Amino acid sequence: MPADLRFAPLQSHELLPGRKEFVAPQPLRTTLVALMPALVLTALWAIGAAPAAVAAAGGGVLFGLAGIRGAYAWFDACRCRALADRLLRRQPGAAVSSPLTDWRAPQLTSERTRRLLVKRVQHLIRDAELDLRAGSSPLDRHTIEQSLFLLRRLDRRLGDLSRPVSPYGVLVVGELPKVAELPDALTEALAALDTPR
Repeated sequence: MPADLRFAPLQSHELLPGRKEFVAPQPLRTTLVALMPALVLTALWAIGAAPAAVAAAGGGVLFGLAGIRGAYAWFDACRCRALADRLLRRQPGAAVSSPLTDWRAPQLTSERTRRLLVKRVQHLIRDAELDLRAGSSPLDRHTIEQSLFLLRRLDRRLGDLSRPVSPYGVLVVGELPKVAELPDALTEALAALDTPR
């Protein structure tokens, strides 16, 4: 069942009014379950147990309803992620303890997410190296060299899976700007990865 979340001011940890516990959204499972009746009707038509007209009409309605249910489940999951991310950003050094952030934090710090971030950082490294070769002005060149140094440190830090990272730090790394604006943002991102949670 979708989480009944409100985008209210984040002064309270009561995220789910009227519920005793947070039920994590499972959009893929919800979508598959919603598709089952339509698939059963299609199977009945395939073995000749249901007329084609009934299967077509009923299947169309059931597939439509499954699509709506699935879309709502994916929207609910996105909404939960967005709210959890807001909570994690709001108090970067504090121990934010809520069922919502406890559900989201392992997603952010997972090996898969870290590998995706490493690819993004490596893409930024390639961009910076291209900018460096393009013959920039001395000021731009200094900024790019500084960014490259920090990007390589960030690449090594994220790639070292033996060292944990904070959910907040992952969010900061995910929002890195263009290479020209990077030195300050990279310094912040490197520090944020070690922010205690």
